[in-house]
Amino acid sequence: MIASSYSFAIQYEYLISEWANSSPEDQASQYFEKITKIAIMVAGVTLANCFRQYCVKTVITTALKTVHARVLDSIMKAPINKFFDVTPTGSILTRLNDDLNHFEHIIHHFTWFMYQINHCITMIYSIYKADPLFLLLWPFSIGYCAYIYRYTIGSMREIHRLNKVNNSRIKNHYSETMNGNSTIRAFAASHF
Repeated sequence: MIASSYSFAIQYEYLISEWANSSPEDQASQYFEKITKIAIMVAGVTLANCFRQYCVKTVITTALKTVHARVLDSIMKAPINKFFDVTPTGSILTRLNDDLNHFEHIIHHFTWFMYQINHCITMIYSIYKADPLFLLLWPFSIGYCAYIYRYTIGSMREIHRLNKVNNSRIKNHYSETMNGNSTIRAFAASHF
């Protein structure tokens, strides 16, 4: 899907550049022909992207339904005295939510990665066609990107860890409050 949308986009850009580089007389004489071709290319890109998004949404929905069913089945079959009495409800909800988000992020990151690979290949090819000496500098730019990534990955992991710890406390407090809602109302202790 990504390759087909890219092929339409490349043909679209090539057609516009070819039309822009022609003489004004040729531009005027080919107006309706070029506009029709450009409209077809834009429609092709739009349809390819819509179909790609539909496929990704279908895969994500199917994966999430499967994971949710398995996790919920495992939670419901857990022993009450050894699991539900020991584990706070917020931790259970957080774990369930994290598992579902994890699968969704994996699929989104994979499609994003494929999209970026196509961007990089197209960009490298276009720059190579303009100036072949670019290939000499390309390894240095990749090395610099790897250096920046290694420099920032530690702080990024720490931020994600702190975010999960804070969200877990909030969800745990919320679920415990909801479970004890009747007790809170019975003793009129809602001002805490």
